[in-house]
Amino acid sequence: MTEEKKMNLLPFAITGMVPTLGSGRGAKGGGGGGDGPRDEEEIVISVDTATKQPKADPNEAWVSPGGTITWKSAEPFEIILKLLWTKDRVSRKSDGTGHKHELKVTAGAINGRYSYGIKVGDQEVDPDVIIGPKSNQ
Repeated sequence: MTEEKKMNLLPFAITGMVPTLGSGRGAKGGGGGGDGPRDEEEIVISVDTATKQPKADPNEAWVSPGGTITWKSAEPFEIILKLLWTKDRVSRKSDGTGHKHELKVTAGAINGRYSYGIKVGDQEVDPDVIIGPKSNQ
């Protein structure tokens, strides 16, 4: 299976987590305030200089089914999907050079809350992506 097809498994990696209100600042309004999911969501990845722990801003992204999620970072990174039913990990690395690294993924059509990992160097963090209305989460 190609990496692109594996990344389309995002709708099946649901965690069943209880929703929390988003507070992010994505390029298109991001984080999913009270006005609904966005067609495009931008997540900026930074690394704490003291702990080397990656951080996603917003920590929770809210996107429409079929919408685009773009992760951006000054450092190379990897997005990791944890497939709960098989305990497998599927990953995709960012593209870029210098201090501009980016990865774009199209959200699936199944509403839900999905956990994924961001890995920078040897450190990981696990933010969420919400597809569709939050009321179903």
